[in-house]
Amino acid sequence: MNVDSCDDFKLSQSSTSTAAGSSAATNTSTQPDLPKLPFGHCLVNVRWRNHEIIPEIQKSFTSLMYTDDYDFIDFHPSSQHIVAVLSEAEVLCNNDENQNIRRKFARIYKLSHQNARAQPLHGVILFHFTEITEPFFQSVQSLCVLDFSMTFVPLNSYESLPPLLSTLKDSTKTKNPFKMDRASTAARCTNKDVLIVLMAIPGVGEKQARKLLEKFGSLRDIAAASQAELSAVVGDRLASGVADFLDRKNTV
Repeated sequence: MNVDSCDDFKLSQSSTSTAAGSSAATNTSTQPDLPKLPFGHCLVNVRWRNHEIIPEIQKSFTSLMYTDDYDFIDFHPSSQHIVAVLSEAEVLCNNDENQNIRRKFARIYKLSHQNARAQPLHGVILFHFTEITEPFFQSVQSLCVLDFSMTFVPLNSYESLPPLLSTLKDSTKTKNPFKMDRASTAARCTNKDVLIVLMAIPGVGEKQARKLLEKFGSLRDIAAASQAELSAVVGDRLASGVADFLDRKNTV
């Protein structure tokens, strides 16, 4: 199928989506699960095969595999993401209640949460944002985010697709710098408090306090250590001061 022409592509996508919506209304069986993709492979709907952005997408992926098994999604760029594009034609063919788009979102949501997967997929909806589709943006966005808890991204041009797909692919291998590990954060805070206590001991500076913490792991274990064990870390003179300071008979 030739999809070089943008108009032909939109019309083709719209008619496919409409047919998918009708099918979804009557078909309640479980959809076939998506294949498990190795990193760098991307599953692409066949309607994109001859589109002008395909060479750009190929630059970021090891392999593109075309399929017509899932007419309601456009790209599967990683083991964690499925992407659907809402074209101008598809948005305009939708009714006031968003029923056609709602059916599409429901199928994407169902596929991403099937029991066959240990980890749910993340649905990403790309909305082709133009002067024509702008009036529908807010209602479709609310439907996507509030009703189906999927990511919603406005797309001004299909030229933005290749870098976006590449980012989704790379995100599966990159640690999120804004995601805090509560356990490690709590440990850091606890260690800081222990260092402050140890540095209150006469003669113990930050260097000696860190050595004690690294050796024994906690204030309780430092207090339970023998003077000989403490001496091996900070020397005899400081070991005696640490033992006296943390002696329970003197501090409790």
